[in-house]
Amino acid sequence: MKLMMFTIYDTKAESYCVPFYFSTTGQCLRAIQDSLHDDKLMYSKHPGDYVLYVLGTFDDENSFIHLDVKGLVCNLSDLVVPTNN
Repeated sequence: MKLMMFTIYDTKAESYCVPFYFSTTGQCLRAIQDSLHDDKLMYSKHPGDYVLYVLGTFDDENSFIHLDVKGLVCNLSDLVVPTNN
């Protein structure tokens, strides 16, 4: 199965996080959106400082990695949903 490979860029630290994998972009966005509600994570404290990119794919049947041109998915601040307290 091919998994999509993503990374998050920290604009303040000017560095990328270790790549992570999801089957679809939608799954990735949902997981990150859920994590933005966790006050312990830096993403939730400063979502405007982070940018999500897709890097390519990883095939778990043969271990091949196909790197694409790095593609912007979104700024994490675009995923912030106000909560009703």
